Amino acid sequence: MQRTQYTIVISFNYRENIFGFPNAAGLTADKQNVVLLDQRPSLKWVANNIHAFGSDNTTIGLFGHCSGSIAIAYYTYTYIHNPIASSVILSSGNKHMDILSRDPGYGNFTFIASQVGYGNLSPAEELACMRRFDAHAIENVIYRHSDAGRAPAVYFSPVIDERTVLSNYSAQAQAGQITRLPTLIGTSRNEGVLF
Repeated sequence: MQRTQYTIVISFNYRENIFGFPNAAGLTADKQNVVLLDQRPSLKWVANNIHAFGSDNTTIGLFGHCSGSIAIAYYTYTYIHNPIASSVILSSGNKHMDILSRDPGYGNFTFIASQVGYGNLSPAEELACMRRFDAHAIENVIYRHSDAGRAPAVYFSPVIDERTVLSNYSAQAQAGQITRLPTLIGTSRNEGVLF
């Protein structure tokens, strides 16, 4: 891309950890993977504004690495009929990588809520209090807890909601329920050695 100088790269921030995948008892299933729901408005913004950068919205490619690649793979099954993008690049991640939440009882969210003073509340009260609490303070509690290696281990990752994350991608693909776009798939050297 650097050599050709005709590719415009647009990157957008997205919510991670408890803010992107809260898995909170106070939320319905279709609101648990909010980071994946953030993708569509961001892509619409690009499509509506790319002309200001000297391009058009017919050649938008989605590129993601690692968790970003997994998110884009999910996207191709979510917006089948109007993907906005015209191609995808998946680097070191796909929809079959098992990063799903193993917290069916909403314990991680409730644990963090209790650590910031919101224990023993109903799911609706817990969610309302956490929405009002300082986001940086919540992150600090998560990081301090995780960095110290304390139990229980807390993590926030996607849940199967049958909207943004499906339970059976193979069946969906066999049924033709996937966006048909040119796709480049690869893996980065030493991907995952941190883990």
